[in-house]
Amino acid sequence: MAEYSPKTAKNQKKNGSRQRNVLLLVLLLMAVVGLGWLGFVTAGRLLFTRNDHFRLRRFELRTNGPGYWSGRGDQLAATLNLKVGTDNIFALNLGEIRERLLRIPAVESAEVSRILPDTIAVSIVERIPRASLNNPRSEWVVDSHGVVMSRFEAMEISVRLPVITGFSAGSTPTPGSVFEPALPALELLMNTIRSYPDIAVIYINVATPGKLEFSLRYRNQHLYRAIMPDRGRIGYLLGMLQSAIISAQRSGDTRNTFDLSFDGSVILR
Repeated sequence: MAEYSPKTAKNQKKNGSRQRNVLLLVLLLMAVVGLGWLGFVTAGRLLFTRNDHFRLRRFELRTNGPGYWSGRGDQLAATLNLKVGTDNIFALNLGEIRERLLRIPAVESAEVSRILPDTIAVSIVERIPRASLNNPRSEWVVDSHGVVMSRFEAMEISVRLPVITGFSAGSTPTPGSVFEPALPALELLMNTIRSYPDIAVIYINVATPGKLEFSLRYRNQHLYRAIMPDRGRIGYLLGMLQSAIISAQRSGDTRNTFDLSFDGSVILR
């Protein structure tokens, strides 16, 4: 049996005292850190988030041109639930404001910043409507990426928009989302805008699976109808179409339908 000596008891007492001292030191440090954090938060509120000097007195809106939101700063501030004259600019979460902006269908991109001492500045780029859905007077328009927006809350376009039609009964446009059935037609349309400006598309019908049937005006003069696949080399096919139109005009051919459904050939009807 081990002998319990006075020396062992003394060491255990000493170790117990040391542990209590360490525990007290840890508790003291935690209290200091807690008080420091509380002081920091309190000071932050007094200096920033509850400082009347930083009250929101001005909402500054910058846009990429004469879009729907241009000159509508008060309306946009209300849409974002910003209270000019009441909110504190440091109490506002800039990331959340930007997310609210991007939920507006007509807004493509946005930046939000503070300008001391009393201003929230917002810079937005609005989507450009490229086509109407279903009919010329439809409420719904889409940009080049197929994002749906209300015509009445989007950038106003001076020219008449092309119309994309022929969607199935179950296809319903949802504001702010990409309307997938319109994407092949938009690829055709954007190709003409970027590379074939002499071809002005008027209507695009997507009712026939795998095909795009569209009407166009060439150099703002003659009206034609064309048919082509809705996938693949749309830019190449448009080049063929343009060449075929020029050739027909030179030869005096009055047929006005160009069928490019068959790879590598153009059939006039």
